[in-house]
Amino acid sequence: MPSNGDVILPDASTPDGSDATCWSLIGRAARADREAREIFVQRYYPVVASYLQTRWRGLPAAERLGDAVQDVFAECLRAGGVLERIDELRSRSFRGFLFGVVRNVARQHEKGRLRGPDALDERLEESLEADDSTASQVFDRAWARAVVDEALELQRRRARRDRDADRRIVFLRQRFFDGLPAREIARLHDCDPALVHRELSRGRAEFEECLVATLKLHLGTSDAARRTGVEMLSELLGS
Repeated sequence: MPSNGDVILPDASTPDGSDATCWSLIGRAARADREAREIFVQRYYPVVASYLQTRWRGLPAAERLGDAVQDVFAECLRAGGVLERIDELRSRSFRGFLFGVVRNVARQHEKGRLRGPDALDERLEESLEADDSTASQVFDRAWARAVVDEALELQRRRARRDRDADRRIVFLRQRFFDGLPAREIARLHDCDPALVHRELSRGRAEFEECLVATLKLHLGTSDAARRTGVEMLSELLGS
């Protein structure tokens, strides 16, 4: 069960309340929308940094982490960069796209920029590739948190039209992220515990709907989105 520190709830959203999901965000960022680019970096910085930190743990390359992270986003956002190939990207999973960029930048640092007194020799480069599965798992967990953040933002946007839905989000946060029992939530809000249980059940269903909708954008197929969404929901909120 994650704590508040495990799931970062982003404050960034479009000022007009428009969709801020990954592909619409990429489209705006590709058109040099400054705010969209800032949100893109804010949302996916932890994903990129987590992978590189794990891949380079204990190595001289770790000292270059900040430069490497900047290079990843420079590759995405520069004129003629990968985000401008949005039509091509839509045919792939967003997770796969971002992972490919991060790994390519890591290899460039390992094979090129690290030549010199702290260079990696060929044997170590081969070892990094062979042991990349752990870093990949870290990437996937960080990516999953980013997806959950996006789903929570979608749920919040929908809740703006429904006062009860907004209350359900509060209940969900207190129950599943703060770890409060339903009776304590009921006491805090001066309401019947039975009401809290009903609202938690409904709020969880609403979150699952938002999570699956978000995953459809990331993964490209509804079947994959639903399977992944159920697995993530089970891990985050309990079976």
